[in-house]
Amino acid sequence: MKVERKVRKKLWEFPHNFQCSIIGTCLTLAEARKVGRKFGVISDDPTQLDTTVHSFIVREASKQSIVSTHVCNLLNRKFEGMIRKASAADTPPKVMAFWREACNSGLVPSGYWAALTCPALDEDGMIRIFSDVHMLSHINGSNNVVLMRRLAHTEKALEENLEKQSELQRRSIMREKDLRKKIEIETTKTKFARQQLEGRVESQCPDHREMTKSLEGKLDKLQLQTNKLSHQLCERNHELAAARNILKVRDEEIADLRRLLESQDRRFHTNIVPAAPDVQPVINGMQLLYVGGRPQTKIRIQNLVQEQGAELVCHDGGKTKTSICALKTLIESSHAVFMPVDKVSHASAIETKRLCRQCNKPFITMKSCSMACFQQALLQLQAYKNNDAKSAEHTATE
Repeated sequence: MKVERKVRKKLWEFPHNFQCSIIGTCLTLAEARKVGRKFGVISDDPTQLDTTVHSFIVREASKQSIVSTHVCNLLNRKFEGMIRKASAADTPPKVMAFWREACNSGLVPSGYWAALTCPALDEDGMIRIFSDVHMLSHINGSNNVVLMRRLAHTEKALEENLEKQSELQRRSIMREKDLRKKIEIETTKTKFARQQLEGRVESQCPDHREMTKSLEGKLDKLQLQTNKLSHQLCERNHELAAARNILKVRDEEIADLRRLLESQDRRFHTNIVPAAPDVQPVINGMQLLYVGGRPQTKIRIQNLVQEQGAELVCHDGGKTKTSICALKTLIESSHAVFMPVDKVSHASAIETKRLCRQCNKPFITMKSCSMACFQQALLQLQAYKNNDAKSAEHTATE
Protein backbone atom coordinates (compact mmCIF):
# COMPACT_ATOMS: atom_id res chain seq x y z
CA MET A 1 0.00 0.00 0.00
CA LYS A 2 1.45 3.37 -1.04
CA VAL A 3 1.77 6.19 1.50
CA GLU A 4 -0.17 9.29 0.37
CA ARG A 5 2.41 11.79 1.61
CA LYS A 6 4.22 13.32 -1.37
CA VAL A 7 6.66 15.74 0.30
CA ARG A 8 9.86 14.65 2.02
CA LYS A 9 9.96 15.18 5.79
CA LYS A 10 11.84 18.12 7.27
CA LEU A 11 14.19 17.78 10.23
CA TRP A 12 11.85 19.52 12.68
CA GLU A 13 8.94 17.18 11.77
CA PHE A 14 10.57 14.14 13.41
CA PRO A 15 10.12 13.14 17.09
CA HIS A 16 12.79 14.43 19.48
CA ASN A 17 14.60 11.09 19.87
CA PHE A 18 14.83 10.77 16.08
CA GLN A 19 16.34 14.28 15.81
CA CYS A 20 19.07 13.38 18.31
CA SER A 21 19.85 10.18 16.39
CA ILE A 22 19.88 11.98 13.02
CA ILE A 23 22.26 14.73 14.21
CA GLY A 24 24.63 12.23 15.85
CA THR A 25 24.63 9.86 12.84
CA CYS A 26 24.47 12.10 9.77
CA LEU A 27 26.73 14.99 10.88
CA THR A 28 30.44 14.47 11.49
CA LEU A 29 32.10 16.21 14.44
CA ALA A 30 33.74 18.68 12.05
CA GLU A 31 30.39 19.53 10.42
CA ALA A 32 28.67 19.93 13.80
CA ARG A 33 31.46 22.22 15.05
CA LYS A 34 31.14 24.32 11.88
CA VAL A 35 27.39 24.74 12.54
CA GLY A 36 28.18 25.68 16.16
CA ARG A 37 30.68 28.35 15.07
CA LYS A 38 28.22 29.74 12.52
CA PHE A 39 25.58 30.31 15.20
CA GLY A 40 27.95 31.40 18.00
CA VAL A 41 27.82 28.31 20.26
CA ILE A 42 30.41 28.51 23.08
CA SER A 43 31.19 26.38 26.14
CA ASP A 44 32.73 27.32 29.49
CA ASP A 45 34.47 23.93 29.49
CA PRO A 46 36.39 23.36 26.20
CA THR A 47 36.28 19.59 26.75
CA GLN A 48 32.48 19.73 26.59
CA LEU A 49 32.25 21.81 23.40
CA ASP A 50 31.14 18.89 21.20
CA THR A 51 28.41 17.96 23.69
CA THR A 52 27.25 21.59 23.90
CA VAL A 53 27.11 21.91 20.10
CA HIS A 54 25.21 18.61 19.76
CA SER A 55 22.66 19.64 22.41
CA PHE A 56 22.21 23.05 20.75
CA ILE A 57 21.54 21.57 17.29
CA VAL A 58 19.13 18.91 18.66
CA ARG A 59 17.26 21.54 20.67
CA GLU A 60 16.91 23.82 17.64
CA ALA A 61 15.91 20.86 15.44
CA SER A 62 12.71 20.39 17.46
CA LYS A 63 11.22 23.52 15.83
CA GLN A 64 11.40 25.28 12.51
CA SER A 65 14.13 27.87 12.91
CA ILE A 66 17.13 29.32 11.12
CA VAL A 67 19.35 26.61 12.64
CA SER A 68 17.05 23.66 11.84
CA THR A 69 16.50 24.93 8.28
CA HIS A 70 20.28 25.34 7.79
CA VAL A 71 21.02 21.80 9.05
CA CYS A 72 18.18 20.31 6.98
CA ASN A 73 19.49 21.97 3.81
CA LEU A 74 23.04 20.87 4.69
CA LEU A 75 21.95 17.22 4.93
CA ASN A 76 19.96 17.47 1.69
CA ARG A 77 23.01 18.81 -0.17
CA LYS A 78 25.37 16.31 1.46
CA PHE A 79 23.24 13.24 0.61
CA GLU A 80 21.71 14.48 -2.65
CA GLY A 81 22.67 11.32 -4.56
CA MET A 82 21.14 8.90 -2.04
CA ILE A 83 17.97 11.04 -1.80
CA ARG A 84 17.49 10.75 -5.59
CA LYS A 85 17.97 6.99 -5.35
CA ALA A 86 15.47 6.69 -2.48
CA SER A 87 12.84 8.67 -4.41
CA ALA A 88 12.24 5.59 -6.59
CA ALA A 89 10.85 3.73 -3.54
CA ASP A 90 7.09 4.40 -3.49
CA THR A 91 5.98 1.80 -0.90
CA PRO A 92 7.17 1.01 2.66
CA PRO A 93 8.68 -2.39 1.63
CA LYS A 94 10.68 -0.71 -1.14
CA VAL A 95 11.98 1.90 1.30
CA MET A 96 13.06 -0.86 3.72
CA ALA A 97 14.78 -2.70 0.84
CA PHE A 98 16.61 0.55 -0.02
CA TRP A 99 17.68 0.90 3.65
CA ARG A 100 19.02 -2.67 3.83
CA GLU A 101 20.99 -2.16 0.62
CA ALA A 102 22.49 1.07 2.01
CA CYS A 103 23.48 -0.74 5.24
CA ASN A 104 25.11 -3.63 3.39
CA SER A 105 27.03 -1.12 1.26
CA GLY A 106 28.31 0.74 4.35
CA LEU A 107 26.35 3.92 3.51
CA VAL A 108 24.65 4.30 6.89
CA PRO A 109 24.53 8.13 7.33
CA SER A 110 23.31 8.90 3.79
CA GLY A 111 20.93 5.92 3.75
CA TYR A 112 19.55 6.87 7.17
CA TRP A 113 18.64 10.43 6.12
CA ALA A 114 17.34 9.43 2.66
CA ALA A 115 15.15 6.61 4.06
CA LEU A 116 13.70 8.56 7.02
CA THR A 117 12.73 11.53 4.83
CA CYS A 118 11.29 9.38 2.03
CA PRO A 119 7.54 10.14 1.61
CA ALA A 120 6.71 6.43 1.22
CA LEU A 121 8.09 5.37 4.65
CA ASP A 122 5.47 4.42 7.27
CA GLU A 123 5.75 4.67 11.07
CA ASP A 124 6.69 1.00 11.57
CA GLY A 125 9.50 1.39 9.07
CA MET A 126 10.74 4.53 10.86
CA ILE A 127 10.88 2.64 14.17
CA ARG A 128 12.71 -0.31 12.58
CA ILE A 129 15.34 1.90 10.91
CA PHE A 130 15.76 3.93 14.13
CA SER A 131 16.29 0.69 16.10
CA ASP A 132 18.95 -0.51 13.63
CA VAL A 133 21.00 2.67 14.05
CA HIS A 134 20.40 2.73 17.82
CA MET A 135 21.85 -0.78 18.25
CA LEU A 136 24.80 0.09 16.01
CA SER A 137 25.66 3.01 18.29
CA HIS A 138 25.83 0.61 21.26
CA ILE A 139 28.09 -1.81 19.36
CA ASN A 140 30.37 0.97 18.15
CA GLY A 141 30.44 2.63 21.58
CA SER A 142 31.57 -0.56 23.36
CA ASN A 143 34.39 -1.01 20.84
CA ASN A 144 35.51 2.59 21.38
CA VAL A 145 35.58 2.12 25.17
CA VAL A 146 38.05 -0.79 24.81
CA LEU A 147 40.25 1.21 22.43
CA MET A 148 40.19 4.27 24.69
CA ARG A 149 41.30 2.15 27.64
CA ARG A 150 44.15 0.73 25.61
CA LEU A 151 45.09 4.22 24.46
CA ALA A 152 45.04 5.58 28.02
CA HIS A 153 47.20 2.67 29.24
CA THR A 154 49.68 3.17 26.40
CA GLU A 155 49.81 6.94 26.96
CA LYS A 156 50.54 6.39 30.64
CA ALA A 157 53.32 3.93 29.82
CA LEU A 158 54.68 6.33 27.22
CA GLU A 159 54.68 9.19 29.71
CA GLU A 160 56.65 7.09 32.21
CA ASN A 161 59.06 6.07 29.46
CA LEU A 162 59.50 9.67 28.37
CA GLU A 163 60.43 10.66 31.91
CA LYS A 164 63.02 7.87 32.08
CA GLN A 165 64.43 8.69 28.66
CA SER A 166 64.54 12.41 29.49
CA GLU A 167 66.50 11.66 32.66
CA LEU A 168 68.85 9.38 30.70
CA GLN A 169 69.32 12.06 28.05
CA ARG A 170 70.01 14.69 30.70
CA ARG A 171 72.65 12.49 32.33
CA SER A 172 74.22 11.69 28.97
CA ILE A 173 74.48 15.37 28.11
CA MET A 174 76.09 16.14 31.47
CA ARG A 175 78.52 13.23 31.03
CA GLU A 176 79.32 14.41 27.52
CA LYS A 177 80.11 17.90 28.82
CA ASP A 178 82.36 16.44 31.52
CA LEU A 179 84.19 14.27 28.97
CA ARG A 180 84.68 17.18 26.58
CA LYS A 181 86.03 19.27 29.44
CA LYS A 182 88.48 16.52 30.41
CA ILE A 183 89.60 16.17 26.79
CA GLU A 184 90.25 19.89 26.58
CA ILE A 185 92.24 19.76 29.83
CA GLU A 186 94.28 16.79 28.63
CA THR A 187 94.86 18.41 25.24
CA THR A 188 96.09 21.56 26.96
CA LYS A 189 98.41 19.48 29.15
CA THR A 190 99.74 17.67 26.08
CA LYS A 191 100.41 20.91 24.28
CA PHE A 192 102.12 22.36 27.33
CA ALA A 193 104.24 19.22 27.76
CA ARG A 194 105.32 19.32 24.13
CA GLN A 195 106.35 22.96 24.51
CA GLN A 196 108.29 22.10 27.65
CA LEU A 197 110.01 19.25 25.85
CA GLU A 198 111.08 21.40 22.97
CA GLY A 199 112.36 24.10 25.36
CA ARG A 200 114.37 21.68 27.48
CA VAL A 201 115.93 20.02 24.47
CA GLU A 202 117.24 23.34 23.36
CA SER A 203 118.52 24.37 26.83
CA GLN A 204 119.87 21.02 28.00
CA CYS A 205 121.35 19.34 24.99
CA PRO A 206 123.48 16.84 26.95
CA ASP A 207 120.47 15.39 28.71
CA HIS A 208 117.99 15.88 25.89
CA ARG A 209 117.71 12.17 25.09
CA GLU A 210 116.65 11.15 28.59
CA MET A 211 114.41 14.15 28.90
CA THR A 212 112.88 13.45 25.51
CA LYS A 213 112.23 9.84 26.46
CA SER A 214 110.58 10.88 29.72
CA LEU A 215 108.41 13.48 28.08
CA GLU A 216 107.46 11.15 25.26
CA GLY A 217 106.34 8.62 27.87
CA LYS A 218 104.17 11.26 29.50
CA LEU A 219 102.86 12.24 26.09
CA ASP A 220 101.92 8.64 25.28
CA LYS A 221 100.17 8.34 28.64
CA LEU A 222 98.22 11.50 28.01
CA GLN A 223 97.33 10.27 24.52
CA LEU A 224 96.00 7.00 25.96
CA GLN A 225 93.87 8.92 28.43
CA THR A 226 92.59 11.11 25.61
CA ASN A 227 91.68 8.05 23.51
CA LYS A 228 89.90 6.49 26.49
CA LEU A 229 87.85 9.62 27.08
CA SER A 230 86.99 9.80 23.36
CA HIS A 231 85.80 6.18 23.46
CA GLN A 232 83.61 6.91 26.49
CA LEU A 233 82.14 9.91 24.70
CA CYS A 234 81.33 7.72 21.68
CA GLU A 235 79.54 5.19 23.91
CA ARG A 236 77.45 7.94 25.48
CA ASN A 237 76.49 9.15 22.00
CA HIS A 238 75.36 5.62 21.10
CA GLU A 239 73.27 5.42 24.29
CA LEU A 240 71.67 8.75 23.45
CA ALA A 241 70.86 7.57 19.91
CA ALA A 242 69.30 4.36 21.28
CA ALA A 243 67.16 6.40 23.67
CA ARG A 244 65.96 8.55 20.78
CA ASN A 245 65.04 5.42 18.79
CA ILE A 246 62.98 4.14 21.74
CA LEU A 247 61.12 7.45 21.90
CA LYS A 248 60.43 7.24 18.16
CA VAL A 249 59.00 3.71 18.51
CA ARG A 250 56.74 4.82 21.39
CA ASP A 251 55.52 7.78 19.31
CA GLU A 252 54.66 5.41 16.44
CA GLU A 253 52.77 3.06 18.80
CA ILE A 254 50.63 5.87 20.22
CA ALA A 255 49.96 7.19 16.70
CA ASP A 256 48.83 3.69 15.58
CA LEU A 257 46.42 3.44 18.51
CA ARG A 258 45.02 6.88 17.82
CA ARG A 259 44.50 6.00 14.15
CA LEU A 260 42.76 2.77 15.21
CA LEU A 261 40.40 4.73 17.49
CA GLU A 262 39.62 7.19 14.68
CA SER A 263 38.98 4.25 12.34
CA GLN A 264 36.48 2.78 14.82
CA ASP A 265 34.76 6.16 15.05
CA ARG A 266 34.56 6.47 11.26
CA ARG A 267 33.20 2.92 11.02
CA PHE A 268 29.96 4.22 12.54
CA HIS A 269 29.57 6.37 9.41
CA THR A 270 30.68 3.72 6.94
CA ASN A 271 29.71 0.25 8.22
CA ILE A 272 26.85 -1.53 9.90
CA VAL A 273 26.28 -5.14 10.79
CA PRO A 274 23.06 -6.75 9.49
CA ALA A 275 20.19 -6.21 11.89
CA ALA A 276 19.38 -9.11 14.18
CA PRO A 277 15.99 -10.83 13.75
CA ASP A 278 13.09 -9.31 15.70
CA VAL A 279 12.88 -10.57 19.24
CA GLN A 280 9.26 -10.97 20.35
CA PRO A 281 9.03 -10.79 24.15
CA VAL A 282 6.75 -13.40 25.71
CA ILE A 283 4.16 -11.59 27.87
CA ASN A 284 1.15 -13.85 27.29
CA GLY A 285 -1.04 -14.03 30.40
CA MET A 286 0.83 -11.25 32.23
CA GLN A 287 -0.58 -8.08 33.82
CA LEU A 288 1.61 -5.04 33.13
CA LEU A 289 1.33 -1.74 35.02
CA TYR A 290 1.96 1.53 33.10
CA VAL A 291 2.54 4.60 35.34
CA GLY A 292 2.24 8.10 33.79
CA GLY A 293 2.40 8.71 30.03
CA ARG A 294 0.08 10.30 27.47
CA PRO A 295 -3.56 9.15 26.98
CA GLN A 296 -3.12 8.85 23.19
CA THR A 297 -0.05 6.64 23.52
CA LYS A 298 -1.63 4.49 26.23
CA ILE A 299 -4.36 3.36 23.82
CA ARG A 300 -1.81 2.20 21.26
CA ILE A 301 0.28 0.47 23.91
CA GLN A 302 -2.84 -1.28 25.30
CA ASN A 303 -3.67 -2.57 21.83
CA LEU A 304 -0.11 -3.88 21.42
CA VAL A 305 -0.18 -5.63 24.80
CA GLN A 306 -3.63 -7.16 24.17
CA GLU A 307 -2.48 -8.50 20.79
CA GLN A 308 0.21 -10.46 22.66
CA GLY A 309 -2.29 -11.93 25.14
CA ALA A 310 -1.50 -9.69 28.10
CA GLU A 311 -3.31 -6.95 30.04
CA LEU A 312 -2.13 -3.37 30.52
CA VAL A 313 -3.28 -1.49 33.65
CA CYS A 314 -2.65 2.27 33.78
CA HIS A 315 -2.05 4.62 36.72
CA ASP A 316 -1.68 8.42 36.41
CA GLY A 317 1.14 8.64 38.98
CA GLY A 318 -0.79 10.93 41.35
CA LYS A 319 0.69 11.95 44.73
CA THR A 320 -2.49 11.80 46.89
CA LYS A 321 -2.74 9.26 49.69
CA THR A 322 -5.61 7.45 47.93
CA SER A 323 -3.66 7.36 44.66
CA ILE A 324 -0.54 5.94 46.37
CA CYS A 325 -2.60 3.20 48.07
CA ALA A 326 -4.13 2.27 44.72
CA LEU A 327 -0.65 2.28 43.16
CA LYS A 328 0.67 -0.17 45.75
CA THR A 329 -2.30 -2.53 45.16
CA LEU A 330 -1.72 -2.43 41.39
CA ILE A 331 2.01 -3.11 41.78
CA GLU A 332 1.35 -6.12 44.01
CA SER A 333 -1.02 -7.64 41.41
CA SER A 334 1.16 -6.88 38.35
CA HIS A 335 4.03 -8.86 36.89
CA ALA A 336 6.08 -5.79 35.89
CA VAL A 337 5.93 -1.97 36.07
CA PHE A 338 6.78 0.45 33.21
CA MET A 339 7.29 4.21 33.59
CA PRO A 340 8.12 6.90 30.94
CA VAL A 341 10.28 9.35 32.87
CA ASP A 342 9.33 12.31 30.64
CA LYS A 343 5.64 12.22 31.64
CA VAL A 344 5.65 11.59 35.41
CA SER A 345 6.67 13.66 38.45
CA HIS A 346 9.97 13.06 40.23
CA ALA A 347 8.20 12.26 43.52
CA SER A 348 5.92 9.70 41.82
CA ALA A 349 8.91 8.07 40.14
CA ILE A 350 10.73 7.69 43.48
CA GLU A 351 7.62 6.30 45.22
CA THR A 352 6.94 3.82 42.40
CA LYS A 353 10.53 2.60 42.46
CA ARG A 354 10.36 2.15 46.26
CA LEU A 355 7.12 0.14 46.06
CA CYS A 356 8.54 -2.07 43.28
CA ARG A 357 11.57 -2.89 45.43
CA GLN A 358 9.29 -3.59 48.39
CA CYS A 359 7.10 -5.93 46.30
CA ASN A 360 10.07 -7.41 44.39
CA LYS A 361 8.62 -6.42 40.98
CA PRO A 362 10.59 -5.53 37.84
CA PHE A 363 10.71 -1.72 37.47
CA ILE A 364 11.57 -0.62 33.90
CA THR A 365 11.96 3.07 33.02
CA MET A 366 11.69 4.54 29.50
CA LYS A 367 13.23 7.71 28.09
CA SER A 368 9.87 8.73 26.60
CA CYS A 369 6.30 7.47 26.25
CA SER A 370 6.75 6.54 22.56
CA MET A 371 5.87 3.13 21.14
CA ALA A 372 9.51 2.54 20.22
CA CYS A 373 10.63 3.03 23.85
CA PHE A 374 7.87 0.71 25.11
CA GLN A 375 8.89 -2.03 22.66
CA GLN A 376 12.49 -1.65 23.84
CA ALA A 377 11.26 -1.89 27.44
CA LEU A 378 9.47 -5.18 26.64
CA LEU A 379 12.80 -6.55 25.40
CA GLN A 380 14.38 -5.48 28.72
CA LEU A 381 11.60 -7.35 30.57
CA GLN A 382 12.30 -10.46 28.47
CA ALA A 383 16.02 -10.19 29.32
CA TYR A 384 15.10 -9.80 33.02
CA LYS A 385 12.96 -12.97 32.86
CA ASN A 386 15.72 -14.88 31.06
CA ASN A 387 18.29 -13.89 33.71
CA ASP A 388 15.92 -15.02 36.49
CA ALA A 389 15.41 -18.36 34.73
CA LYS A 390 19.17 -18.89 34.39
CA SER A 391 19.68 -18.08 38.07
CA ALA A 392 16.98 -20.55 39.10
CA GLU A 393 18.48 -23.29 36.92
CA HIS A 394 21.93 -22.66 38.38
CA THR A 395 20.55 -22.88 41.95
CA ALA A 396 18.73 -26.14 41.19
CA THR A 397 21.91 -27.65 39.75
CA GLU A 398 23.87 -26.77 42.88
